[in-house]
This record gives sequence, structure tokens and C-alpha cells, in this order.
Amino acid sequence: MKDVLVLGFSPRRNGNTDRMAHWANGLAKENGFAGELLFLRDLNFSPCIACGACAKDGMCHLKDDLTQIYPKIITSEKIVFAAPVFFQSLGALAKSFIDRMQCFWSAHHLLHREVVADPVLRSKRGLYALMCGATNLSDTFSCSEKLIKIFCATVETSYRGGTFVPGIDQKGDIDQETIKTKVITDVKSFFLHESS
Repeated sequence: MKDVLVLGFSPRRNGNTDRMAHWANGLAKENGFAGELLFLRDLNFSPCIACGACAKDGMCHLKDDLTQIYPKIITSEKIVFAAPVFFQSLGALAKSFIDRMQCFWSAHHLLHREVVADPVLRSKRGLYALMCGATNLSDTFSCSEKLIKIFCATVETSYRGGTFVPGIDQKGDIDQETIKTKVITDVKSFFLHESS
């Protein structure tokens, strides 16, 4: 069975981002994936300390809850990245998580190794982003999207776009029928397209 990893990056429990993450996980299972939903706030992990150890072997030498997540990141066929926007960018949980991908960057760029060894899996991998933010500015999601694209390049997965919902702040705002329908339709389309 194909694996999908849904990553939730909101520090707020049961908020709008959590709702989108749960919808994505349910849709993944409905469409034939073995879905796993992880909320980063529930994990105990440190930010990258720039120790440079991964430059020698491509492995992160920090031992915490991300140690068990690394294999899932590179073996999942699909990743859903659900994150709120804080101050026009990704919040601390998401940014700290991305910074910890330095070990994969080192493996590829310094040690000249493929991060995803299986070329068939590598060709099928895709990431879809789900983001919401309080403002309605035209560039609300641009910085966050750029960071997610860098994450994709680092872990050798294709960026497949995303659903970005502006003007969302209070718990439950995402449950407005038109917004909920769009999110579910977009995510379902991602899984159906990627499953074909």
C-alpha cells in the first residue's frame, strides 16, 4: 500500500490547520493510501544546531523525536504539509522542522548521494500544501510557499501546489461550507491524480 504522511504544524490544537490535516488524512485513506497523521507540536525536537556532523555521513546526530520521523519522510510516496502562516511566513514549528532537513541536503550536495534511493519511488513522490492565514494580502503565502518548495527539493519530492485560505484566524473559520468544500475537493483531486 502506498504511504502518505500528513504533517500538521500548528501549535494550536483543534484549530483550522488541524481540521485541514484531519480532512487530508481521511481522504488519503479513502483513496488507497496508508495514511499517517503527525502533529509536530506533540514531538520533542530541537532546532538545528549547525554542528556540521551531517556533512560527514548525511545523518543528523541530534537524537530526539525527529530521529524516527526521518525514514517516514523519505519513504512516503506523498506528503501533505498543513501549516498556518504567522507574520507572513511559516511558524516556528514548521521552520525548525525544515531546518532539521540539513542532513538530507548534506547527503545530496556534499556526499553526492540520492536521498530517496528507489528511482521509481522518487519519480512518484509529491507534496501538497495546506495553509491558512489571517490576512488577505496578495503575498500572504508567498514566503511560506517558497520555504516549502525548498523542503521539497531537499527531500526529493515534487511540489504539487496547494490550497491557501486567507482571512482565516479564529477556530472554526475553516468550517465555512464553501471553504471546507474547496479544501476537500482540492485535496481529493491531488490524491486521485497522484493515484492514477
